[in-house]
Amino acid sequence: MQNVKLSEVVERHKMFNNLTDLKLNVCDGYLYRANRLFRDVRDCAKIMGVKYTQDDPFHYNKFWLLSLPEIVKQKLVPYSDNVTRLIEAESLRPGRFEFMELFPVTNFVYHETNHLIADIFLNEDFFRQVKFKDEGQKQVLKVHLCESFAVAQDLFGTLYCNSFFDRDVFGFTTNFHRKSHQTALLEPILDVLDYQGAFVLTLLFFTASSMLIKSIDRSALNRMLSLFFGDRKFKQQDYRKFQNLFQFTTKMGLSGRIVLPNTLFRWMFADDRSVFEWCNFDFIKVLERNSELVTRLEFLAEASELGPRAPSLMNHFDKISNQQIVLKTA
Repeated sequence: MQNVKLSEVVERHKMFNNLTDLKLNVCDGYLYRANRLFRDVRDCAKIMGVKYTQDDPFHYNKFWLLSLPEIVKQKLVPYSDNVTRLIEAESLRPGRFEFMELFPVTNFVYHETNHLIADIFLNEDFFRQVKFKDEGQKQVLKVHLCESFAVAQDLFGTLYCNSFFDRDVFGFTTNFHRKSHQTALLEPILDVLDYQGAFVLTLLFFTASSMLIKSIDRSALNRMLSLFFGDRKFKQQDYRKFQNLFQFTTKMGLSGRIVLPNTLFRWMFADDRSVFEWCNFDFIKVLERNSELVTRLEFLAEASELGPRAPSLMNHFDKISNQQIVLKTA
């Protein structure tokens, strides 16, 4: 496997460090310059009032999962200095080390920033209007949607990594470190759907997998597709591509999200239900009964899109912030 040299990381970090306020987050300025999705997310977050701190007021570095409610509430993303010692190591032993050989601390700044963007789009004032019989399960759905948006952004950000170096450094900030085959996984979907459609389907798939849905039949898949694509007809090979993507999201979701959400929900709520009990509702039916929630997810998906035909994230935030949306009873 090709390995990125520490000397190259240090060089590019210094070269583009003037482009970022997070000067002690490895290659932050380089990614801002090289990866358009990374750049748009950071610019959007700045307008939305997201801040970053090297302090650790929520004990994020020790208990990151339990810190999430406070990070969301304060719109404050903690990060650690993962640069200074790398620069010292390269200065002391020039050219000797590979980047990952020293096991640098990962800052999930990009991921957590996307989590906050989703939470702002799906804000409490908006989500309060979604009526559930169980208020706790409503919050569970919101947590899963926000987390799934962040993970989908992690995945789609790999589309804008143009070299192994880009993938390695971008992957260092996400859940997709060094897995270039994941970009190839998206390409067949993008042959069928446009960027926005592919993104919203991925968002739904990650939501389903994090809610412990291990498989979907054709009927369930058609329910998902009809939410965003209406009566559009798909070919048999299209369904195979969709199923491949779902299996990937299931592998990602079930490998790490069975215990973790359970811990988070038990932290958020007083009762002691299991994650299976928290997720025991048909989230697709909630979307089917609340078209305005579907519309807001479409805004999130459209805001994630890049390219000359795509509006900016900031314009979309302004667009939905000025709307008064009333949801039907779920």
